[in-house]
Amino acid sequence: MRNSHTSLPSGPQFKRRVLAGQPSAQVGPCLHCLPLLLFIPLPWLSSSPRCRRGRLALSVERYPSLGYNLNYSQRRTQMIIRFKPYKSINDLESIIKQKRSDRMLDLRERVKIMVIDDKDFSPQENLGRNHYRLTPIGGDIQDINVTEPYQVILVDLEGVGGKLNPEMQGAHVIREIKLSFPDKTVVAYTGGSSNTLIQTGVLFADHFLQKDSPIDDWIELLDECILSYTNPIDIWKRTRSRLLFNGLDPFRITLLEDVYVDNWLKANQNTGAVLSDKVKSLEISPVMSKVIQTLCIESIKGLVKLWMEN
Repeated sequence: MRNSHTSLPSGPQFKRRVLAGQPSAQVGPCLHCLPLLLFIPLPWLSSSPRCRRGRLALSVERYPSLGYNLNYSQRRTQMIIRFKPYKSINDLESIIKQKRSDRMLDLRERVKIMVIDDKDFSPQENLGRNHYRLTPIGGDIQDINVTEPYQVILVDLEGVGGKLNPEMQGAHVIREIKLSFPDKTVVAYTGGSSNTLIQTGVLFADHFLQKDSPIDDWIELLDECILSYTNPIDIWKRTRSRLLFNGLDPFRITLLEDVYVDNWLKANQNTGAVLSDKVKSLEISPVMSKVIQTLCIESIKGLVKLWMEN
């Protein structure tokens, strides 16, 4: 009578594994093990006598969505499977939400904000008392690269950038900033410019606010911009979106996310270095490596201690 544990045919979803010293051993999953593909993990798998002759050959690399890291070990003729769930950004999200209010003042002092305005920026004094780091540079901007050291840019729509584009003025400055530095947060504001400039500025900017808005509105908006730049959840989501857009496969993104979240949860001050080593080990292309370096590794410098300390 034919054995009920006849192996399934190997295919793209299975990886052949021949145990050392057993070149003729069955390496496909037995019929009794098939539920494992749907119900993971089954606690009785490694101890079930009927399963000891079967060899689970599930290719983890082809199933990153399962969210499990499989480590294999051999005991005589038995293959034991241990399941370790990958960490996802959701594991970190609840911790960050609890600490947002406690870390806000420190975050305000950390993020540098540039103000491009040909006149005095009236909310500056009040915002300075609330620990924001504002640096006004006037409206005569001639080189967009001067904005590079700053994470948040406030741009008046009228009276600035005349030497770059006298017609579009501030709207042109915003467009050039977003083209050169797409990951910077740009806030357009005005004290009463034309509807055309407002419409164009809003089109290119991340946010818009009237210059004479109440100080509470400015505080709320700037806090949102600062959190978006410094929150490890948003940092990773931006990085993940860019990697997917550039064609990096989901499995390697899952591995990177696991390392990223695991080191954040451990409050590892060298999270950036560990992530950089992981990028090298996965043989990611230079283009992808630059995306990770720019959006993620450079952004988290010093943030682990700030967010994760008690």
